[in-house]
Amino acid sequence: MSLGKKVFSAAAAMFLAGTAGVFYWRTRNPESESFVHKKILTPDSYREITSAIRTRFSSKYWPELKAYRNERRRCHPDSAEYQTSVLNFQKTIKRMVEESTNELLKEFRVNKDVFEESVNFYDSDPELKEYGENLIKPINPVLPPTKLSMNDTNTILQYYSNNLKDKNSDIIDFDEYLVITSQIEDEIYRNYRIEIEEVTNAFEKYKDHLEDIVESMKMQTSSILASTDNSF
Repeated sequence: MSLGKKVFSAAAAMFLAGTAGVFYWRTRNPESESFVHKKILTPDSYREITSAIRTRFSSKYWPELKAYRNERRRCHPDSAEYQTSVLNFQKTIKRMVEESTNELLKEFRVNKDVFEESVNFYDSDPELKEYGENLIKPINPVLPPTKLSMNDTNTILQYYSNNLKDKNSDIIDFDEYLVITSQIEDEIYRNYRIEIEEVTNAFEKYKDHLEDIVESMKMQTSSILASTDNSF
């Protein structure tokens, strides 16, 4: 059943909870034959709240990333301290996402259970699904026009791809993947004095000419993640 049919067949009364619109969704209880009514954010409220959470998270993420990179690069890339730094930052990201979510839900006066039910509900909607998925993806900062040439961008992307390919056999789980990709990014910084998001910015400028290498990198990364013990 499409999302539109779900909404209209719910016979749900619309009302406002704070500034967030919600409706009741009638669904079967998996543990019995009875039906239960669950409160769900409306599509517009869901877009607004998830976008606000992502914006708040992004404002916390970039300063933390800068400090984390400085700390990480003071460690030897093959040391236990380096690995600990990488994995601790993943915990920091989780904390920032949770903080941002709780702050915005409080501001919008939305119960966390309602929000989580809404994330699950809209996961089946092609357009709204990405709003939930993007909660943990920081919005890229606005960068000045790139000074990288297309050839330089291609060289750096090839460097990244070749190094990831060389280290493929060393990757046994997702934690190892995070450590190795961090090492490659640090090698790029040492060699080219440029951060990976600046390379991404340059790619956007030249993507009509560099799609092949990036698609190859995506397939390579997907293959690595599929073979690791942890899900991505």
